[in-house]
Amino acid sequence: MRAPSPAEIAAAHAAEKAGGSLADILVAQLTGRLRQVIASFDGSPHIEELFSDIGPGPRSLSEYAGLYVAEGRAT
Repeated sequence: MRAPSPAEIAAAHAAEKAGGSLADILVAQLTGRLRQVIASFDGSPHIEELFSDIGPGPRSLSEYAGLYVAEGRAT
């Protein structure tokens, strides 16, 4: 397991400072991690191909990210 990145830690601290619940803090940290993953794919000529192989559902990285964050909050 890898250690949280500075961006993840900063997001979690910001949620905690804002008075967020434990769930809010965890979602903030996970969202920080997801943003890093998305940034690593940004500009890839293969990202559309990846999403076309997944089947029905999100068709873009930003759409997937939005669904992921919503699922995290709902959980």
